[in-house]
Amino acid sequence: MSSRKVSGGDITPRRRRGTPRRPAKQPPVKSTTSGAAHDTTMASLDRDADRFAASLEAALAEGHVDALAPAAVQRLMAAVCRAYRAQIDAGQDYLPLVGRAALAPTDVMITCGALLRAADLGVFELGIWQSFTGR
Repeated sequence: MSSRKVSGGDITPRRRRGTPRRPAKQPPVKSTTSGAAHDTTMASLDRDADRFAASLEAALAEGHVDALAPAAVQRLMAAVCRAYRAQIDAGQDYLPLVGRAALAPTDVMITCGALLRAADLGVFELGIWQSFTGR
């Protein structure tokens, strides 16, 4: 087990260095809606995301750092990462943030470091993957 301490009560077992990675289980994507219903649902998700982001930013600006429970942050982070990857894999080409002013560099560094730690990856592995894929 890794000796790294992960805050937020994460008790997910870590694999030992050198053991093979198991592929992440991802549920199959099913399209059960018609074209018009699907477009309406997607527009609704976009509106909900805009409202949620604005509400969360306002709560954080007021000093409510506990506006979301750690488990909610984990679920949202996973969903956003999956959505971004799916769009990039489907041919979209955009950066996940709008301009340099979207987040402070410290926000980005803390999040990137934590994402790598959560996936039991290192910066070296990220660099190798980027050199192979060009991403």
